[in-house]
Amino acid sequence: YGDLMVANISDVYGTMTSKTIWMIQWSLNLLAYDYVMLIDDDATVFWKYFAPVVLMAKRRGFYSGHKHRHLKVKHCEDAHFTGGMTKKNCVTWQEFDKESYPPFASGFAYYMSRDVA
Repeated sequence: YGDLMVANISDVYGTMTSKTIWMIQWSLNLLAYDYVMLIDDDATVFWKYFAPVVLMAKRRGFYSGHKHRHLKVKHCEDAHFTGGMTKKNCVTWQEFDKESYPPFASGFAYYMSRDVA
């Protein structure tokens, strides 16, 4: 059907954002669709529960999935984050100079309308 993609990106924690951005760019450039879904390969969708969500979804401005809002940034240099913190758990002020992240998707699956993508 032409709707399966394979990206040359390592499947490790540090590439999660890259994979999501790649998927959205791929879907915006190559396909005609109303909705896009990203799901981890080790997750299961129970379609009998998910189908009603799909059927009720608005054509514009729709997003389903976990979204973090106002999540505090863990800066490596801050004293209360240094004990036992690894690069996986924090960023430097040089990498990101804000106190909190903008809203972002998180989790094993997201479903969204094309305008949101």
